[in-house]
Amino acid sequence: MNLTSSFATSNATAGTKKGLQSENADMMKGKVLAREKKPIMKGKHNVPKSIIKFSFKFKVVPEFGPPGAFVIENRDKQEFFLKSATLQYTLPAASNNQNFNFYCNSWVYPLEKTGVKRVFFVNELYLPEETPAGLVELRRKELQKLRGGLNDERKPWDRIYQYDKYNDLGDPDNGREYARPVLGGSTEFPYPRRLRTGRPPCRHGT
Repeated sequence: MNLTSSFATSNATAGTKKGLQSENADMMKGKVLAREKKPIMKGKHNVPKSIIKFSFKFKVVPEFGPPGAFVIENRDKQEFFLKSATLQYTLPAASNNQNFNFYCNSWVYPLEKTGVKRVFFVNELYLPEETPAGLVELRRKELQKLRGGLNDERKPWDRIYQYDKYNDLGDPDNGREYARPVLGGSTEFPYPRRLRTGRPPCRHGT
């Protein structure tokens, strides 16, 4: 697989007000620590044949600061499931290594499909006004990606949570007998709701 990754710091530089980023590391050139075989499950996504745990090194400048985001770029043709990432990091003023955990548990799709790198933030919650300065720009772009466009059709790699009415239960374009009422958002049928797909509506009303 063709995978590269980097880490972004929580601290912002005085000039750009953006966080520093480490050098890119080729994940597949890392040292394999463990390889666990798993059976394949049938479904929308196939569980990988094996779970691989490996390590690799990043180079950062001395003033890098504590990492706050893990950035991964999938230039392969297939998606893969990323379970977690742990960065063992030695701070300049610390004598021992510190671990920064990123609980990902998510599919990472190819860059040619998504158009953006995948970002995972450190396992720590912040209110908007308390977000570390180095992560503000990354979080803004991530939020923009999560919101998506109002008229975009949803793709399997989208992570947009936007609700809509059940207005696609019928197929009136193939005949009036296939028409179904719209569920949700009306006095008669206020519920249920579903995640919006962005698919174009039928030419004929339900």
